[in-house]
Amino acid sequence: MIVWRRRDGTRIELDGERLRELRLSTGRTQGSVASSIGCTSAAVSSWELEVRCPSLPQIDRITEIFGKSLALCGAIRVSTGWVADEENHLDDMHQKRLGDDK
Repeated sequence: MIVWRRRDGTRIELDGERLRELRLSTGRTQGSVASSIGCTSAAVSSWELEVRCPSLPQIDRITEIFGKSLALCGAIRVSTGWVADEENHLDDMHQKRLGDDK
């Protein structure tokens, strides 16, 4: 899994292997997914290899293709603004507590 942070505070978590498994389980090729989204099969491959991250509009189209399966399998998760900030704050507090226990 890889995490991208956008300048606007949006956090995108991508699990390329899960995205690939979902695509294969639905019998789709990278090319068919790409044509449905409006990108190239090389772009889909780069997401599955976690080299690049899809844009937010592309994530919306991916969600339309795979529906609830996308969220259920955890292939892509988007957190915006204060949600991402709150998660980071909680992560920092947890790390601090782990340090205090030593």
